[in-house]
Amino acid sequence: MKSRLRAAMLLCALAALTGCTTSALKPPSAEAKAPSVETTAAVPTDFAVEEEKVAPASAADEEACKTAVATTTGDSDMEILNSNAADGNPVIVVGVGPQKARWQCLMAGGKVAGITAVTAEVEF
Repeated sequence: MKSRLRAAMLLCALAALTGCTTSALKPPSAEAKAPSVETTAAVPTDFAVEEEKVAPASAADEEACKTAVATTTGDSDMEILNSNAADGNPVIVVGVGPQKARWQCLMAGGKVAGITAVTAEVEF
């Protein structure tokens, strides 16, 4: 009787295992493709990019820069191209002469702390 019981249990176990496959252990075939996943994300289109408002340098700083540039270049034909007082030490860019050669002044405490010719060096 014990052998019949063992045989019956063995047959039940085999019957249960016949539905199992080992495909999880096999490497994927070359024909297998990754499942396609569609993702959609709502992207806002009605937002505005705010530009940072930067205060210009004071008129006194601009005049001090123009005087320093005129003394350095010997040319008083100039115009303020950019004036920025954002970081506490204003930076002023002046265009000199008819071609508006760029000169930059760094201001500190109402005085010119540095003056630089701004050039665009291009290598060919």
